[in-house]
Amino acid sequence: SNQEPTPAQIAAKARFAKVVAAVRAILADPTEKAKLQAEYKSQTKIGSLFGYAMHKLNADYDAEGNKIGE
Repeated sequence: SNQEPTPAQIAAKARFAKVVAAVRAILADPTEKAKLQAEYKSQTKIGSLFGYAMHKLNADYDAEGNKIGE
């Protein structure tokens, strides 16, 4: 089926894109990336640095994809 996405699906996709952009910004900054790598290495649940960053930053965004507290 080739139906239009629901408003909730569109919002979820936009939110995901914002989290991905935030993760990429952190990974592009050597200082931030080093901090993240240290945290990542101290856990065993998540198998990739990118996945760990996505997991960590996910809670920082509300359902609309706005950064919480800004």
